Amino acid sequence: MPIVECPACKSRDLYDIEQVRSEAGDSVNGVVDFHLFADYGLHGEMGWMGQKNKMISLAVSARVCGACGHASLFAKDLEMLKDLAAKRLVRKVPATK
Repeated sequence: MPIVECPACKSRDLYDIEQVRSEAGDSVNGVVDFHLFADYGLHGEMGWMGQKNKMISLAVSARVCGACGHASLFAKDLEMLKDLAAKRLVRKVPATK
């Protein structure tokens, strides 16, 4: 993770959360891994009721500022992110000067 100081308050009191999790009321254990969803839809795989929907998502880690609480999320699988951009399932932000 490239951030060494908080982008909001410039503090260096930072904490890493390697596996970001979220409360899930319908889950058996009440907690699920947090993901950024890139696509949900038909992807050609057939099931007994027809085509299956498939969720494509990126797992994330986080860096949190201990001074102000600002949090930055980081995608764990950059190759998947690039593949999703090539398939136009996510949009690459154009470089600006």
